[in-house]
Amino acid sequence: MKNTLIILIALTACGSSAARSDDPAFRVRAGGLLLSDRETLVQQGIAQLHRGAFDSLFATSAILRERYPEDPAGPFIAADAYNTMMRDYRVRRFEAQFDSLIDLTVKIARRSLKHHPTAENYFVLGSAEGYRCLHWFRRGRWLKAVNAAATSLDNLH
Repeated sequence: MKNTLIILIALTACGSSAARSDDPAFRVRAGGLLLSDRETLVQQGIAQLHRGAFDSLFATSAILRERYPEDPAGPFIAADAYNTMMRDYRVRRFEAQFDSLIDLTVKIARRSLKHHPTAENYFVLGSAEGYRCLHWFRRGRWLKAVNAAATSLDNLH
């Protein structure tokens, strides 16, 4: 739950600063804060993760990936859900989905960092590498886990 709260804060705080109130893609929320469709979907996905509504979360993630294919948030949220299910239910059957989505997240985040070195992109890459580190550690892949930990810390400093 603490991880998800950090994700929510980082993804909403670091969103586009070019928000315009006359743009229909933006919605006014309580307190006059402008949220883009992307930010609304990210918040919705995080809320679904908190409730354990994984099927809804995967649908939200798919929408994010379809609308924003160069944004690592969509695959990252889905990978987080698979990680949560494996941890909470102590099963390994979602490893392939997790590995695929976390690899996609890292790939997109690295590409995004080259063009947009924002705090959000560093956060997503660092967090994704952190999840990958923990996953590899649990699988006994020590060297890969240490390398992922170093990459994670480098991006989260």
